[in-house]
Amino acid sequence: VGGVSADKVVPPQVLAGSDEVVREFLSGLFEGDAYVRVEGMPHVEYMTASRQLADGVVTLLLRLGIFALMRPKVRYAANTRARRRRTYYGVYIYGVEQLRRLAEQLRFAGRKQSRLDDILQLQSSSNPNLDLVPGATSLVRAATVAGALPIKPLRPLSPKLAAYSERRCEASRAGLLEIAGLVERH
Repeated sequence: VGGVSADKVVPPQVLAGSDEVVREFLSGLFEGDAYVRVEGMPHVEYMTASRQLADGVVTLLLRLGIFALMRPKVRYAANTRARRRRTYYGVYIYGVEQLRRLAEQLRFAGRKQSRLDDILQLQSSSNPNLDLVPGATSLVRAATVAGALPIKPLRPLSPKLAAYSERRCEASRAGLLEIAGLVERH
């Protein structure tokens, strides 16, 4: 309450509050200032002039099991006549799984609720690469060597096994679980 927008923070009572308090706080905050996109590349965007508030929102989302990205962006202040450029901080939520988790936990009172409901109906899968485990491909490679797993014959069963063991990309947590099951079976 009061002060300038760049000095706003998540109140300590919310940070220390229950998950229900966190959900209600984020619902109110996003109801007023978030953009919910369902078409094209679905995502939710919350923009603020306060780095501390953006960090706090990311922390609260993580507490609810939602992975968000925070990115600085230079924009014009739309709510003043001066229209001066300054750095704002965007909190972005991408990926159908993350968006569904958000839609299951937040509730809006206005028109945005229909967009949250639409998110729950999305059928596509996504790969936003938010849950990567750096360096895990070395472990996958070591497991395939130790288990003498034939990569090429197993490629149709699990393309991730080949990609990870050949270190063509970083491993995701879900991908590692898939590979662990495959290694265990073979």
